[in-house]
Amino acid sequence: MALWHLGATKFDRSVAKVVARNATPAIERPARLLTWAADEHLLLMIGAGLWLTSREGSLRRRRQDRSSPF
Repeated sequence: MALWHLGATKFDRSVAKVVARNATPAIERPARLLTWAADEHLLLMIGAGLWLTSREGSLRRRRQDRSSPF
């Protein structure tokens, strides 16, 4: 449970009303995909996978790759 609870502001409510009035399936589909792609669990898994991939190979090989300009 949260330590503090902040309610919606007048600005939050007005933005929500504008979005609700202008929402269409053509806008909602890509927005749903973007929301899913920005999920912190997904980003954490991608980051962990990239880090594990960077650990591949021997220490000597990784040091050689780091000194390479490309």
